[in-house]
Amino acid sequence: MSTVAAAVEVAYQTLLRPALRAGLSLETYGSDELRDRTGPLVLLVGDGSRADRQLAVAGLPRSLRRRTVPVADAGQAPGLLDRGWNVVGTADQAIAAIAVRFRVPVIPVGVRGGAAAIEPGRIRPVSGRPRVVLRYGTPLEPRVGESPLALAARSVEAIEALVAEDAATWWTVRRRQADGLPAAAEAPAVRGWRRTWQQTEPPVLGGPRPARRIWQR
Repeated sequence: MSTVAAAVEVAYQTLLRPALRAGLSLETYGSDELRDRTGPLVLLVGDGSRADRQLAVAGLPRSLRRRTVPVADAGQAPGLLDRGWNVVGTADQAIAAIAVRFRVPVIPVGVRGGAAAIEPGRIRPVSGRPRVVLRYGTPLEPRVGESPLALAARSVEAIEALVAEDAATWWTVRRRQADGLPAAAEAPAVRGWRRTWQQTEPPVLGGPRPARRIWQR
């Protein structure tokens, strides 16, 4: 392991991991399917929340987590990818352009409850062991000739579907998509503010695990 990778792993094991284990009811789906990935990856969350980027790293298998860094600025990504690191950023055209340039897979990550559970500027979650769900989606390979804008749109759609799966069911989301409807039940015109509201509403405290749903990731 490189010196930088070792420092990242030590920081995670000594600071972030204990805080998350003690303070959150954390549920993770789909991360095991990424375990055998070896090349650089771009993981994308749906908004600019620092907490969501950190949580997306925390839910990864150790083999990936030790070489994954959350970035607040897309400009930090090229140098890291060039050295074989994975990066976690916000789903937008800037980082999608980098994924297209480097021809690396994009992993959509649906995070539900992160912004409410970990307030801005804090490392430790709010009290009460709030529930946070991480869902890692199917890798999106940049298509030949695909524009960064198109890849960013595909990423956002995949992220919204992952978040909607937790609010509803996998089957409900797929049926809506098959009918040409948005993954979430709300209309596209209100989806933006609705998503912001969902991320800042009071967290679900106590960590009760919901009943298992058919075809849940």
